[in-house]
Amino acid sequence: MIQVQLNTIKEFMNQLLILDYFDSFSFVSGEITTFNTFSIDGFIQKDYYYQGETQQNKEQLKDDNSSLEYSFWGDLKEHCHSIIKGKNPPLSLKFVLKLPEMAIEPFLEKYNLDYPKEEIQGLYLNIRFESQKLCITTGTTLKTFSLSKDIERAWDKELTAMLDALEMDYGK
Repeated sequence: MIQVQLNTIKEFMNQLLILDYFDSFSFVSGEITTFNTFSIDGFIQKDYYYQGETQQNKEQLKDDNSSLEYSFWGDLKEHCHSIIKGKNPPLSLKFVLKLPEMAIEPFLEKYNLDYPKEEIQGLYLNIRFESQKLCITTGTTLKTFSLSKDIERAWDKELTAMLDALEMDYGK
């Protein structure tokens, strides 16, 4: 786990809220404090989509979408942006993004990690803006205990690689 502080706050927020770099990440949760505090749970409420469907259709639709647990950031960022935009910056914000399941195997291959993808519960980016500072902290969760820190170290490297690709100025 590492934490980086971004010096290019405006540029990063543009990437996060307007451009599409993070759109494929799963959105786990968020909290935005402006004139009120807005909390968002990214867990998909599947029954919402199945209202008015027959029981047979509901079961088929649930089977087809059973792997999706969280909304994609790309589906929620516009809502978050509408809360944030204005003449004043937010007092604070906290977003938890998760690398999508479909990206875990390529991640393991990229870093030559011999670890079953089914054992990785999540690779997270915790984004926090508070007191005019923007920090990102990495997080990893495994389904079973492991003494190895290889996945954690690789995820830390992946964050710095992402920030470098976006030409962000940051410090550890």
